[in-house]
Amino acid sequence: MTLQELSSILRYDVNPVLIILNNSGYTIERVIEGPNRSYNDISGNWQWTQMLRCFGDLSGERSQSYKISSRKQLDLLMNSEQFHSLEKFQLIELVLPKFDIPKRLREMLDSAPK
Repeated sequence: MTLQELSSILRYDVNPVLIILNNSGYTIERVIEGPNRSYNDISGNWQWTQMLRCFGDLSGERSQSYKISSRKQLDLLMNSEQFHSLEKFQLIELVLPKFDIPKRLREMLDSAPK
């Protein structure tokens, strides 16, 4: 799916839940090419929760966005009645630590020939 498809989703009143994993850049590249390469950082602080407005939901009536930065916040959202009953496009920005990668990926990279 390309980013422009978000506009189509809004236009055709599809109501998905989209989760954006925000680790402020390209963590896989940080792990492979070096943690401090500046080209792996996203320039500025992108406002992911405002993204659906630029794709056509100017009033915010057809979508709901959330910014989640803790496990507790995620649990509360996932267990809320409002989240499960809302008939809108829902976008969740899940803020992760800059160097957060899956355990198995870390193991694979650590065992790869250098």
